[in-house]
Amino acid sequence: MPKQGDAVFLERDTLHPSGHRGITVFLPSGEKLGYVTNQHHAALDWAMQRSNRIDAHVAAVNEPVIRGKRVPGWGAFHIAVTLHEGVAAV
Repeated sequence: MPKQGDAVFLERDTLHPSGHRGITVFLPSGEKLGYVTNQHHAALDWAMQRSNRIDAHVAAVNEPVIRGKRVPGWGAFHIAVTLHEGVAAV
């Protein structure tokens, strides 16, 4: 399971299980971590189309608690994304 601070990679315009297009989050190993939720998809997709470089990492891991016990390997991942704009050569 990824830990806070681990790098991830984003791929836009991928098929989402809902049948729509989305942004998929991958671990460096190539394993699919999941998808960017609908509420954040449009703004991130727009920004990714306009950036030259993207740095993304796991900012937080929320493990669910069921009957007072944590369930490892299952939960919500918060991803921090930094998009870098290109600088025109002078």
